[in-house]
Amino acid sequence: MWLTKVMTKFSSTTQVIALISILALFFTRLLFFDFANYDDNIYVTNNEFIKKFSLENIQYIFSHQFFGHYFPITLFSYSIEHFFFGLNPSIFHFTNVFFHLLNTLLVYYLLKELKFLNFSCLLGALIFSIHPMQLESVVWIGARNNILFGFFFISGLITYFNFLGDESKKTNLIFTFLLFILSGLSKSSAVVFPVVLLLIDWLKSRKITIALFLEKLPFFLGAACFSYVASNAANSFGSVESIYLKYSLFQQPFLISYPISVYTAKFFIPLFLKINYANPELVNGLLPWFYYASFATIIIILVLLAYLLKAKKKVVLFGLIFFLVNISLYLKIFFSTNIILAERYAYIAYLGLIILPLPLVEFVN
Repeated sequence: MWLTKVMTKFSSTTQVIALISILALFFTRLLFFDFANYDDNIYVTNNEFIKKFSLENIQYIFSHQFFGHYFPITLFSYSIEHFFFGLNPSIFHFTNVFFHLLNTLLVYYLLKELKFLNFSCLLGALIFSIHPMQLESVVWIGARNNILFGFFFISGLITYFNFLGDESKKTNLIFTFLLFILSGLSKSSAVVFPVVLLLIDWLKSRKITIALFLEKLPFFLGAACFSYVASNAANSFGSVESIYLKYSLFQQPFLISYPISVYTAKFFIPLFLKINYANPELVNGLLPWFYYASFATIIIILVLLAYLLKAKKKVVLFGLIFFLVNISLYLKIFFSTNIILAERYAYIAYLGLIILPLPLVEFVN
């Protein structure tokens, strides 16, 4: 492939610098955007707790839920910006863009750890950065928790790969744990981090031993703490309810398969995007027909996956499970919210879907 031949003339470092530079220009226009009327007022412009940079307010941010959420590092980042620059929307947008570009760089190096070629790593990082489904998390200041949680989450995974490269260096495992804690303090979605670590263990063919169990125990204890705090925050604010209050046990599988199929479909065909996707209304006790049809979409995905498995079986399965694990937090499995899905929920989960077609890209090359 001619593009691959051209790229081989440049070092991987040069390629990455060029990619980040181009993307920085791509996102420059965001610096001229104002605050949004959708939650930016709650988290930033009308939030008195970020406007007073004091020890008392910092303690409050780290010890209390905020409108049904617990993300103290995200609120703390708003507080720092306000302390130095006031309510200047350009600064808040700059921070989002800056960390998103860092995440793009981290995605590149994570794909390198998965043994993809330079071209595939650059392509995957590019898709992660500019995919329309990702832009909500970048453009919307109120969705910064996705950006920050993703930064620490991916950093932790890369550090864990470094640990597996030399297990005698326990400092890498300690740093992995610290990054996991920072990720959880940015957004509680980090609770799946220990599961992803086990997924990496499987990818690397690590043997299941007592030592492996003890190694992951602190991570699962941390995840349990984050789950408890997040559940209490959501329940105290009244933002969640039992799934069975409105939908039956028979309908629940379709409420799970539908968002999975939509997230997957919009990854390949990102059309008809919107801020929120409302819960379905029942007509004569039935869900809309496309909820039932979503099972067919899942079957098609599995057929395509079976084809992809011929190339890199373990890596493709890793990508699929990574996607499902990360998106599972937002499915109507244990509780229900006022929406069926949201584009910002796919920010990290889409890493899994990015991995799926890359073996085919390398096969074509």
